[in-house]
Amino acid sequence: METKLSPQPERNGREVLLRRLVILLLYLFATGLIFIVFITHPGINGYSRAMFPDTVYGKAYKPFVYRTLLPTTVRMISQITPEHVKDRIRSAVEECNPQRKRIRMMKALGWETEYIYEYLVALALMFSCFLGFAFLLRHLVKLFYDFPPFVADFAPVGALLILPVFFKFYSYMCDPVTLLLFSLAIILITGRRILPFYVVFLLATLNRETSILLSGIFLVRQFKHIRTFSLAGHLLLQASIWIAVKTSLAVIFKNNQGAFIDFQLIDHNLALIADSVTSPTFLYHLLYLAAVIIVFWVLVRYRWSEKPISLRCSFLITAIPLALLVLLFGSIIELRVYHELFPFLFLLSLPTVVDIFKLGYDETGAG
Repeated sequence: METKLSPQPERNGREVLLRRLVILLLYLFATGLIFIVFITHPGINGYSRAMFPDTVYGKAYKPFVYRTLLPTTVRMISQITPEHVKDRIRSAVEECNPQRKRIRMMKALGWETEYIYEYLVALALMFSCFLGFAFLLRHLVKLFYDFPPFVADFAPVGALLILPVFFKFYSYMCDPVTLLLFSLAIILITGRRILPFYVVFLLATLNRETSILLSGIFLVRQFKHIRTFSLAGHLLLQASIWIAVKTSLAVIFKNNQGAFIDFQLIDHNLALIADSVTSPTFLYHLLYLAAVIIVFWVLVRYRWSEKPISLRCSFLITAIPLALLVLLFGSIIELRVYHELFPFLFLLSLPTVVDIFKLGYDETGAG
């Protein structure tokens, strides 16, 4: 008797492939939407101390020039690209129809046509970071919660669409890289993949000085898994890497204008709070900040004790020092400076949203 093969495995394979394709298209669409906002409002070129060409070619003011990971990558790609390829791209912008529309668009964005190739490379890399960030969020949801699969699939779309709330004043090349690397570091720390974590930690330090906050997350997550002496050694090594990278960058860019650290507590943050009494603009910015904090506070605080303890501890050990650093050296109303917190805000808010919409899940977190 002839035995018929069951079509079930083939059908399941097609369903999995279709599901992955749908997820990819959704993430591409959501990434495209927020990316348009990112590069147009407020845009990636406009702040005089960190203009795009100056950042790429190491001429920006300190401390902006220290955030060198993506700018250096763009410069290296540009340097190894044959000149005739770059000339063709410039010509396509300056000469081909409809050239007037393209030129007007670039002028509206504040982009210089002589650096169009560098802009295109940077756009591709930043878009890839946002897209990769979506997939990492999907992985994080599966890592910490036992939600139904569709929640992990669709939740990153919501996270991406929320991100423009943090796009105020200026956008910088380091911003999408921060989101990507911090999310990846959380995954690696949680999975105790130490060597890959150190690679990410090094890249994150080249990207932004707040990488040192990852050491706090490392401490919280590894406290019960690594002996105290070994854990202290890891923290010392991370501090050494951070200091070595920052010292090297300080030496390389020692002749750039600006200060190694901008102290902004008195002249900027306290002055802004004082001026908000008489200035509607400053008051609006503070109220906007307060509204964002309140919304996330409600979402995060709801059933706080039932959420994974490692997430709660990692959030607090990141949020408290970051808030202090922003108060002293940053701008409290520039929401992009809180990107390091976004993965935690998303993960801790998600159970609240799931509960509100009765999506159903096993409340036992995996974290």
